[in-house]
Amino acid sequence: MTEPRKIYSYTSQEVDDLLRDLNENSQVKYMAQWFSFFYEDPAQDTPLDSESEYGYAFIFGGPFYAEEELRERFETIVEESAILELLDELAGLGQVWAPTYDNPHHITNQKDDEN
Repeated sequence: MTEPRKIYSYTSQEVDDLLRDLNENSQVKYMAQWFSFFYEDPAQDTPLDSESEYGYAFIFGGPFYAEEELRERFETIVEESAILELLDELAGLGQVWAPTYDNPHHITNQKDDEN
């Protein structure tokens, strides 16, 4: 039996409504999973660039900042304290983030490769 793949919608009214009803701990857990589904440490897949401010060439989009992304997505849904708790957790992991392939902001050249 295979484990079901967790899919996160970048935005979803249905998810937003469910998220509002969760306790703060569960909201933080969901937001952390959402963030890791759509954003990653640039060391994962972003080419190095010694001349850039952060040391990476963000060719797939970015850099993204956790606070901006979390506030844009969740600020009207969860309490400020939930966002701040997750930001504290993420602060130790990195300052800037790159989009994962599942992120709608990920820049790819798939159409160019097909020609």
